[in-house]
Amino acid sequence: MNNFKLTPDMRSFFPLKSFYWIIGVWLVLAALNFWSLEHWKFTGADLFFPFSVLYPSNFLLSGFLFAGVFLLMGYYFWQRQEGFSITQVLFISVLLVIFGNMAQGNLDIAMEQPFYLKGRQYYHDAVHVLHPAQFLETFNANQDQFQMHTRTHPPFVVLLHWVFLKISGGSILFLSVAFFLISALFFPVLHQILKNFGFSARRRRKVLLLAAVIPSVNIYLLVSLDGIILMTVSLLLWAISRIYRDGRTDAKSVLLMVSSVILTNMLSFSGLFLLAFLGLYSLFFMAKRQFGFVWITAALTGIMILFFTIIYWVSGYHQLDAFLHASASENPKGFMLLHQPYIYFWTRLQAAGEIMMFLSLGFCAVLLGGHKYSVQLFADAAINRVFIAGVSALLLMFLTGAYGTGETARACLFIVPFFLLLLKNLRNETIFIVYFLSLFQTFGMQTIGNFFW
Repeated sequence: MNNFKLTPDMRSFFPLKSFYWIIGVWLVLAALNFWSLEHWKFTGADLFFPFSVLYPSNFLLSGFLFAGVFLLMGYYFWQRQEGFSITQVLFISVLLVIFGNMAQGNLDIAMEQPFYLKGRQYYHDAVHVLHPAQFLETFNANQDQFQMHTRTHPPFVVLLHWVFLKISGGSILFLSVAFFLISALFFPVLHQILKNFGFSARRRRKVLLLAAVIPSVNIYLLVSLDGIILMTVSLLLWAISRIYRDGRTDAKSVLLMVSSVILTNMLSFSGLFLLAFLGLYSLFFMAKRQFGFVWITAALTGIMILFFTIIYWVSGYHQLDAFLHASASENPKGFMLLHQPYIYFWTRLQAAGEIMMFLSLGFCAVLLGGHKYSVQLFADAAINRVFIAGVSALLLMFLTGAYGTGETARACLFIVPFFLLLLKNLRNETIFIVYFLSLFQTFGMQTIGNFFW
């Protein structure tokens, strides 16, 4: 039942009431946030709640044409998916991301401007790096002097930009393509995760195509650092899926876990999410007196500390100091709940709401659709453990006041595969509807808005 058409009886496969409730609650919260900003108190959330970044599109004719191609491609490839191999589906997923972003109008807007526009990106610090070793050595002392994004991330992000710019003679387009090629590895990694968790080949094709049109993935995979972080975090899920499949931890799984933790923490302080996730994931097994993941978590923590200690000895860069400085810049007065409870409340709502919006309204409707859908979404105990630990770790980060500046749909892009795992046992009809609702939502968002700053 793959190429069926949308008919009135399809309402029995999708929670329309939940869908309308989500839209209604969103509009009410957006109105209350707007009223408070205009007439009462500063909420800390942005005007277009829950979007933290939303600029109008350039509305170029070429953009509308590319958006139309994206929509037609999304429809055609879904309807013909049974005739494609997994390799072809992986390639199609990459094409959907490219054409979705080309809805911005042209290569410059879609692939270059996110790096150089507004003069406050990593790129603007990278072009001033003359000696990488000196940059690392002096990063802690100069952290306040860098652009906003640079000073809230480890210095290796700027050095990654510097390497690609050096190789290409300063080409921003080369930098963009290099970032995307790394980020696009997410799709084959996701495929391996799904395969190891027992997804059928048919279901893997559907989930890969859906992943490509989910708003957060489609919008942010092409040219953002967070697309690379999505890939590096997914390496850990790949390792866990291998351990689940084989019932043991082998050398490849260890290498994947170490690579995931080290690379993610070199690119973002949010890499600590991985250790929090593993700690919470361990609790499920500790209840059964199985301590394998406890030792894995401890070992990975030790390896990470040793790695950054060596970096400090060699280069003079201190990861912990940089992290504490970045945290203080997000919440300069300390724990936000204690001194700005109103702002804390609204920014926490925005943090969760933006992730849900970019996950797609259709996907969220199914997640909140009640028992009929939850029994399908949570039918696999192994996947439930991964999902609950991942989302709980992210919520703990939110509770600490993390991501005070918003933009969680991009900064927390790494949470998407945790949600995709829930689709293993969801009915084909429901996935069909979620896919097309996501496709249309992404079409609209890419056509009317620009989400980079």
